[in-house]
Amino acid sequence: MTLQLIPALPLATFRPRLLDSLKGYNRRRLIADTAAGVTVGMVALPLAMAFAIASGVKAEQGNSRPLSVCF
Repeated sequence: MTLQLIPALPLATFRPRLLDSLKGYNRRRLIADTAAGVTVGMVALPLAMAFAIASGVKAEQGNSRPLSVCF
């Protein structure tokens, strides 16, 4: 059995798509996105604790899911 190798692309032609999606991203949008993230976090954590208490488990156990989504 012969092993066929895929020819490697030159490194100069590689361009991550993330760079294309960040074109036009500026400080103003970064501040707005950060504020939105903080707002979602302020709502999601107490909501998760409320769902945990309503489910009959400790409030601390409700925090595991929203915190794991952040990473």
